[in-house]
Order: sequence, then structure tokens, then C-alpha cells
Amino acid sequence: MNLDVTQTVTVDDLIMDPCPYFCIHNALPESLYNRLDSEYPEAHMMQDGKITFQARRYRQHEFVEDTISPLWREFIDYHTSQAYKDRVLSLFAPALEKYYPEYADTLISAPVTPRHSGVSGAVQMELQFVLNGQQEETVRTIHLDNAKELFAGLLYMRKPEDQSTGGDIQMFKSLVDNPEFTGIREVNPDQVTWAGTVPYQANTMVLFLNTKDTLHGVTPRTGADCFRRYINIDAHQDRKLFQV
Repeated sequence: MNLDVTQTVTVDDLIMDPCPYFCIHNALPESLYNRLDSEYPEAHMMQDGKITFQARRYRQHEFVEDTISPLWREFIDYHTSQAYKDRVLSLFAPALEKYYPEYADTLISAPVTPRHSGVSGAVQMELQFVLNGQQEETVRTIHLDNAKELFAGLLYMRKPEDQSTGGDIQMFKSLVDNPEFTGIREVNPDQVTWAGTVPYQANTMVLFLNTKDTLHGVTPRTGADCFRRYINIDAHQDRKLFQV
């Protein structure tokens, strides 16, 4: 069984304007996606019963053996592996040449370790299960991710009964050479313009290379009576790729 969330795309599907990313619809075969959906560890994440939160993450180093199904473990093992890192960087080859030509070869050849391992020169991989609360507000305004992040992918696992609107990821383009940032790398909204949307739909994935141009945010939800549910697969390394 092919577990790869990028199996339906090629480098020809890479969007470069305003930043390098993929919008992947029907990322996984339906039968595989449905099994993963049914085995998502939401009950474990919600065992305290509280729903008044913005985001709840179940990080890989926190996983409890009997709460992650064998299929999910196989899925996690692949998507935190050297093979997956190599696959993603091959898809982003034109973007690496544009944004990081001086150390693209180093990133490509770097070994993979678990996140927070502290291994110098390695690419640190992690998969997280994420639930966003039912508040009718954005979970993140327009921003850049941590400059040590190399790439990130969000696979939406929207519930069939979710009738809310919003929760989409939007990509933005800066209108000025040096936009103003505040807070946690949040950009002045008056200095950017909308440039694309990845809708919050089941089995849809956004995968982006982290660059100084990768400005993105999440639209507010309305009518939310279900959690906004997804997995986050990211890669970090020990140097800042850009400066804000």
C-alpha cells in the first residue's frame, strides 16, 4: 500500500507564485484515507472532555503505544523517514534552487532524525495530530512559520458531519519589499494581498517550502460544531533559512 501523501503530484504541479507550495486534492486513496480517518486518536486527545481551546496538538514524542493504531504507526514511520524527506525535496527542487542555492545540496544530503533530537546538521521530522476548537475565529492570522522550519504539510481530516464554513488556508503575496512583522512573525495585513486558497476539505493537503515569501493564514470558521481536524508533518533543521 502506498502511504505517501504526495503520491498524486509531480514537480510539474508545484506552484511558485507567490511562494512554493502544492495544493493536493484526494491525496490518499479513498480506502486508505477512510481507515486513517476512523483510527484518528481524537478520543485520546479529548479524554478531559474540554472543548474551550484554540488548538490541541498530540506530538510524536508524546505518543502512547496503545493509542496509535498499527496503520497510523506505519504511516507515521514513513512520513518521518529519509525517503519521505528526499521525496519532498525532490518535488521542491526548482524552489530550492531559487531560494536556497547556497546550501540546497546540504539539505538534500542531510540525515533525518526525530524532532528535538538536537543532532547537528540533521533534518528533524515530526508528525502531529491537531484539533482546533469550535470558536468562530481564525486560529492563525497571516504569518511566516519559524525560520528553522524547512517544509510543512497539513493533511485535512475533516469530519463528514462538519457543516461549518471557513478554516481554509490562504496564501498571501507581499505588496512591499520589507513587510512589517509583529508578534509571532505576524505580518501587517495592509501590506499583503490574497494569492490562493487551499480549502478545508477531507483528504486535501497543503505542502509548502518555508521561505521568506511563504505568507499564509487561516480563515475564520462559522457554524462550527466539530473540531477542525488535521495532521501536521514538518521538517526542521538547526539554522535559520531566512531573517524576518
